[in-house]
Amino acid sequence: MGSSDPSAEPSRQLTGLESACLRQAIHDLRGPLNTASIVLDVAMASAATDPSLVSKKLSLVVQELHRVGRMLDHLVAASESAAPHLAPVDLAASLAAVSRASKAPARGVRLQFDASLAKPLQILSCASRLARALGLILDGCLATLPDGGEVLFESAPGTARIRLVLTAQGPRVLPLLDGKKLGLTDASHRTSDWFLVRALIRGMSGDIEVEQRGELGVRITLDLPRTHSPHQR
Repeated sequence: MGSSDPSAEPSRQLTGLESACLRQAIHDLRGPLNTASIVLDVAMASAATDPSLVSKKLSLVVQELHRVGRMLDHLVAASESAAPHLAPVDLAASLAAVSRASKAPARGVRLQFDASLAKPLQILSCASRLARALGLILDGCLATLPDGGEVLFESAPGTARIRLVLTAQGPRVLPLLDGKKLGLTDASHRTSDWFLVRALIRGMSGDIEVEQRGELGVRITLDLPRTHSPHQR
């Protein structure tokens, strides 16, 4: 029989996003639910005199509830992305696997790797979460290059951290986030995938920064812990 002792459960490192998501979810829940309640009252009162108004009001209720759903998706993304245990992972091998599975060739996009990524590069991470995050990031880069181009991968290993930089450039570069950051956004904006990317990276003791460089392209910088980081658990 399994132990019911809570101390036996693996600990998860908080990313700092969970509490922000919870506060935002509570805030976002109040407004839409109040609006839904008022709209339903109005719809029921108008049903006898103007049935067509009921349909319009109910569509507003559905829209508000969708906003709540997206905010709760953010909360789930933050809470489930933190890795309970970090272990040595070969970053170069992970990048190679993600690039092989990508749609880059079909999109006319070349993937270029600098020399430091031609050999094993050990980081402290979670293999499955890292692969998921890298896949989402690469998909985002490909989406910015509708007419083809290239995505350059460069790394700068430090004593305790590794900086991985992806630069997407081509003849035409679309905005990566439509001007929005990877942080928590209002639930009316569909940026769940990018919020999930940040939650995943933060859950692996890393961080991520996005720089929109206009016609020059998009630069995404990941800061990841090395295996011999003093923060290793």
